[in-house]
Amino acid sequence: MLRALCSLLRLDLCRSRLRLAALSGMIAMSGCSFGDAMPEAMEQNSCQVDSDCATQHCQAGRCVTKSQEPLNISLVITPTRMPDGSAAFPIVSKPFALRGGEHAFMFRLPVSVPVRVYDSQEEREIPALVTFTPLDSESRLTLGTTQLTTVAPSADKPQPGNHTILLGDTEYTALIQPLNPGLPPHSLRFTAENGGELKVDYASIDWQTRTYLVRNLSGEAYNVRARVKGGGAALSSTTQITGTNGVVTLVFDPSDLAYELELTPSEQRTYVAKDESPCGTLTPRPTLTVDASSLKRVLESWVVELPKLLEPVEYHAVVKSCLDAKLSGEMPVALRTSSLIFDSSAASGTTSTSLSPVTGKFETETSATWDPDLGTLSFCARVPPGDYTVLVTPMANLSCEVFAERRLLTPQSSVDADLDEQQAPDELQLHRPAMLSGRVYTPDRMPMANATVNLVALHRSFALSEDNRSVLSFNRSRQATTTPDGMFSVPVDLGSYDVIVKPPAQSNYAWRVLYDIDVGKRMATFSTEVMLSAPVVITGKLRYEAGNARDQSSLASADVHAYTLVDEGKPSERSVEVARGQADASGNVTLLMPPQLQRSFIPE
Repeated sequence: MLRALCSLLRLDLCRSRLRLAALSGMIAMSGCSFGDAMPEAMEQNSCQVDSDCATQHCQAGRCVTKSQEPLNISLVITPTRMPDGSAAFPIVSKPFALRGGEHAFMFRLPVSVPVRVYDSQEEREIPALVTFTPLDSESRLTLGTTQLTTVAPSADKPQPGNHTILLGDTEYTALIQPLNPGLPPHSLRFTAENGGELKVDYASIDWQTRTYLVRNLSGEAYNVRARVKGGGAALSSTTQITGTNGVVTLVFDPSDLAYELELTPSEQRTYVAKDESPCGTLTPRPTLTVDASSLKRVLESWVVELPKLLEPVEYHAVVKSCLDAKLSGEMPVALRTSSLIFDSSAASGTTSTSLSPVTGKFETETSATWDPDLGTLSFCARVPPGDYTVLVTPMANLSCEVFAERRLLTPQSSVDADLDEQQAPDELQLHRPAMLSGRVYTPDRMPMANATVNLVALHRSFALSEDNRSVLSFNRSRQATTTPDGMFSVPVDLGSYDVIVKPPAQSNYAWRVLYDIDVGKRMATFSTEVMLSAPVVITGKLRYEAGNARDQSSLASADVHAYTLVDEGKPSERSVEVARGQADASGNVTLLMPPQLQRSFIPE
């Protein structure tokens, strides 16, 4: 009779957990033991017949549902190994429409591709870093690149084995970057196929040579190269220039792309100050960029007029907490600018109006440390004059918003210098963050404990004022776990987030995806209710489109991630992960997919 009572209690708990608290006493008094079949405080999507489900459909002991919107799904799998035994890399499937039931999960078979970079005229191999980027127009997922550094034959390695593993019948962009900076990079499209190889003969390429006359008023040493306009890929070889005047010759990959010259500092220089400074001993040296379309041509050369750099600025600041507690330890600080200020005065017969349109960028990192004299965290940074974003990232255990504000840092005037008074440090006041809180519950409004809540920062906002927009590039992703009553509360920086709620895998509920939650006000609490749903269940077997039994066996225990696109066809298009699973020893996988996504609220 006791066994029968326990069986009835187990069935009743599966159907309704509203009586869980009342039944727990009976269970204890009766001496029933359910073992692992009833985890403590675990809400589960379980059923025996269709009438147990609000969706009116019970399948394999769980309530299931149908897709409520036309979602296209792409799977990204990472095998435990590639078929040839090499290290695994992610593989993407073709998109398919979300619907329940059996699916054929087919993937392209990886192939081994020999790679050779050489010069046939000089009869030598060219060591190079070769980067393969897949061009996947169907799923539009951003996949990882594959890299290989080729090695020239030697007495120890007459056949160094320069090959890589790529997806068969897949088009890639191959970027060849010789380790010798005097040789230009080369880019081409390449389709990986079984038995194919990538051979790049630098002697057969019609290289272009361009010469520049550089007038460098500051006399700084730079490494000069051409890049695709807007900070894109390198287009030319790299050459160093020193002194106030010089000639630079660059070798280009044949291309009609708009480009810019990038001049990066080639050496560090010790800063000479009148008095000892807490800001370090190095002279800050920026990177300069010149739009090639603005250059004047004289005979066969282009003239580059670089401005004179101003003396660096010493920026002192203190960091104040958003809380009453005193700060201690260290706090990361960064200063970044792409808008430097140059000396516009005439020099060496060059007027300011004849200078080439030049932009400068500079960034540095330091730490705010405890200063016993000031009784707070402080730092000092030496930077070139410019319009900066000052970024302070609070420690993980400090519930303050990330600090990101603009500061115009200019050289002190001669009048200020004659005052012989130290300028007061800038005060960087950390703000109390907003709180994003909510409650996760099941369709029968029972709280879901131990659900993972991921807040994915999107680095944008629909609601922020212009005064606060500098913070958008730096808001941080967050994670929380729901309490036994299903609650979560997370301090967040200003900006937009995707909120992905992942119930425990044993619960048999689908993830809940809320996207474009926008937090536009500080010191406010934004609350939402998140109701889980029965999943759209898809099952199938992972298989390569071709390959033998050994190839297929490499898919055993593969990790599987499911993605879909939001804002499809718009500039804001992006992929969002909606489910995750793992294949069994035979490559079979079951995924619990959300029936829909939800564009969430925008707090006011």
